Amino acid sequence: MRRGIWNRICQEFGLWSLAASPGIIVLFVVMLIRITGGMQSWEWMLLDTMLRLRPIEKRDEHIVIVGIDEKDITWVKQYPIADEKIAELLTKLETYKPLAIGLDIFKNVPVEPGGEQLAQVLRSNSNIIGIEKILPPGETLPPQSLPPERVGFIDLPNDEDSKNRRYLLYTPNPKNVNEDKYSLALRLVTKYLDAKGIELQTGKNDPNTIRFRGIELPRITNNFGGYVRVDDGGLSILMNFRNSEQPFNVVSLRDILNGQVDTELLRDRIVLVGNRNLSTGDAIYTSALPGLKLSGQIYGIDYHAHVISQILSSVMDGLPMLNSWGDIGEYTWILIWGVLPIMIGRLTQSVWKNILSVSVAGFCLFSCGYIMLWVWGVWIPVTPSLLVLAVNGVGLSAFAFYQHDKFLRSQIYERQNTIQNTFTVIHNGPLQTLAYGLKHLRAKDISYEQLLGQFEKLDREIREIGATRITCSSRDYL
Repeated sequence: MRRGIWNRICQEFGLWSLAASPGIIVLFVVMLIRITGGMQSWEWMLLDTMLRLRPIEKRDEHIVIVGIDEKDITWVKQYPIADEKIAELLTKLETYKPLAIGLDIFKNVPVEPGGEQLAQVLRSNSNIIGIEKILPPGETLPPQSLPPERVGFIDLPNDEDSKNRRYLLYTPNPKNVNEDKYSLALRLVTKYLDAKGIELQTGKNDPNTIRFRGIELPRITNNFGGYVRVDDGGLSILMNFRNSEQPFNVVSLRDILNGQVDTELLRDRIVLVGNRNLSTGDAIYTSALPGLKLSGQIYGIDYHAHVISQILSSVMDGLPMLNSWGDIGEYTWILIWGVLPIMIGRLTQSVWKNILSVSVAGFCLFSCGYIMLWVWGVWIPVTPSLLVLAVNGVGLSAFAFYQHDKFLRSQIYERQNTIQNTFTVIHNGPLQTLAYGLKHLRAKDISYEQLLGQFEKLDREIREIGATRITCSSRDYL
């Protein structure tokens, strides 16, 4: 009994060592490709797809966008919009008592008439944040009338496929590494939360990030999710777009100047003022939002609004920001899904059963990735896991196990035939000789010499069968 169990264990171990080798090789090749960054674009595309498939979210009431569109330009009859109109707009907005106003329009050079008038409005209203561009190319200075603490940069890192999925919150000043520069979104969030009694603090678990009310913003590290060796030179977060066709309240310059906006719409809100027209070319590429009117693009001012929204939603409403596992967790996950199809191939031993099992496993894998992203905001490595699952499940491992098991079955069949043939030879040879000798021995009609000859013949026949059996066993072993 024990010997049979041990033989079965040895046979199974030998089967795994031979048939699982191709699957293990595929697993480590996939891991190597991911480590070197060869799967970044695939993982980005799947991330965009899962973000786009999330349920529709309600509108964020913390933010209002004052978008200057083509109709506003026609109404004003000037572009760029003159500083006197911008000054009039900001003065009107202040009457609605918003907590913070972000002016997402470069004002380093006056657009007359009204240059001094706008400068006076900027100086006299402490809740207005202006913009600058600090990274090459095209660095642009902020308005001269604003102090540094009321200026935010708008530089946006983009990925190799020209899509924008990251947002740089702060970075060292390229002209003075001892000074930190804050983004427009971070300036506005800080001012808004300050008014609510919530201060910006350094992270506890990660001292290189920031936190509000105990909630740390998960920063993009060197290897983060599908990113490999990414470094924006500061604190970057992964974009968690608000999934809605109309995520924010949007009003026009005309609406404000004509007094056609409800006072409560803007009170205690963050107001973003900027261009929402194609003339400026201020568009951001993304595939993470469904039904975009600009064919894969959103306005730059909307992009900043999405960043503000995700931070406020996390701090005020407890919604998760996008994060990822560490390297150990991610590659353990890939290893599990690489070994799983090898086990499926061993258990099913059928092409169609294997394909069905792997398809169900693939659906479960995608569902896990989708739920983790939607519910907990965790970006897990679905793409490499799907790849190794498909290759190992439908390809190498299943085929190897099937062929090797088929070979073992043929060996068993051959041994059964050998046993049957041996039994036939024994029955037709030694047993017949033995029966003949016993018959004449009982009848006592055979001489001693004849009887001795019969037993010598029996001995030769038995020895011949033994030699034939040893030869067959040796051939089966080889």
